[in-house]
Amino acid sequence: MTGPEVFGLSTKETHRKSHETLRSSALRSRFTTELRERKGENRDRERERARELSVDRSLRLYSEAATATATVIDHSLLFCLKIKLVAP
Repeated sequence: MTGPEVFGLSTKETHRKSHETLRSSALRSRFTTELRERKGENRDRERERARELSVDRSLRLYSEAATATATVIDHSLLFCLKIKLVAP
C-alpha cells in the first residue's frame, strides 16, 4: 500500500479533504485580507482624526493668543486715554 491508503483513507476521501483544506485556506486568506483592509481604514480614520484635533488645537491656541493680544491692546489704549484725560 502506498499513498492515502496507508492512512486508511481512500483516494476519494483524500481528494475531499484536500478540497476542504483549500476552501478553508481560501476563506481564511480572504478574511485576513478583509481584516487588513479594515485595519488600514481604521488607521486612516485615526490619522484624519488626529489631523483634525491638531488643527482644532492650533485654531484654539491662535484664538486665545489673539484674544489675549486684543485685551492687552484694549488695556493699553484705556491706560493712554486715562493719562490724557487726567494729565491735560
